[in-house]
Amino acid sequence: MAFTIDELGKESDLTSIKTLFRRYADWLESDLGITPKTHGIDAEIIELPVPCTPRDGALIGAKTRDGSYVGCIALRRLDEQPCELKRLSCCPRCVGMVLAKRSSSL
Repeated sequence: MAFTIDELGKESDLTSIKTLFRRYADWLESDLGITPKTHGIDAEIIELPVPCTPRDGALIGAKTRDGSYVGCIALRRLDEQPCELKRLSCCPRCVGMVLAKRSSSL
C-alpha cells in the first residue's frame, strides 16, 4: 500500500485522524476495560490538533492515495527537549504493515 506522511495543522481535515483516535479509545474500553474518564481521548478529539501543533508538539498522519489517513502519531512537548508520544494508532487493515519503519526516512 502506498502512502504519504503529512504533518497536520490547524487547517487540516482531521476527520480520519479523529476516527483513528476514537477506534483506539473503543479498543481501550472494550479490550482493556479502561474508562473514558481515565484515557481522556474524547476531550482530545474535540481539541485536535491542539496541543499537537508546532512549538508544543506534532500530529503526523500516514495518508493513502485516496486521501484517508490509515495511521497517526501525536507528540506533545514536555520540556525544552523531551516530548511525550501521546497517541499512536493505525487502522486494522494496516496492522503489521510497519508504517513507522517504512516512513522512518522522512
